[in-house]
Amino acid sequence: MSVDHRKARRVLGITFLVSLVVSIVLILNASGDVNPFSHPDNSSRILFSILIGLSFLTSMGSFLGFVSSTVLAWRKEKRETKSLLIENERKELELEKLRLELDKMKREDFQH
Repeated sequence: MSVDHRKARRVLGITFLVSLVVSIVLILNASGDVNPFSHPDNSSRILFSILIGLSFLTSMGSFLGFVSSTVLAWRKEKRETKSLLIENERKELELEKLRLELDKMKREDFQH
C-alpha cells in the first residue's frame, strides 16, 4: 500500500494549525471579557473545558502525525536514494563487464 506522504503532511499540518488557532482563541476567550461562555451556569463551563481539551488533543495528535509522516517520508526517500545508487552501480559494473567482453571479442577477431 503506497502512502502519499506529501498529502498526509499537508493535511496534518493544516489540521494542526487550525486546531492550534482554535485552542489559542478558546484560551484567550476564557481569560478575557469576550468569553462566549460567560454564563453563570456550570454546564457552559464544562462544555468550554471540553472544547479546549478536544482542540488541544487534536492539535497534539495532528502535530505527532505530521512529525511521524515527515520522518517516514525522509526514511523512504533515503531508502530510495540508496536503492538508486546501488542500481546505478550495478548497471555501471554490468556495462564495464560488457565492454571487457567486447574488447576480448575484438582481440580474438584480430588474431584470426
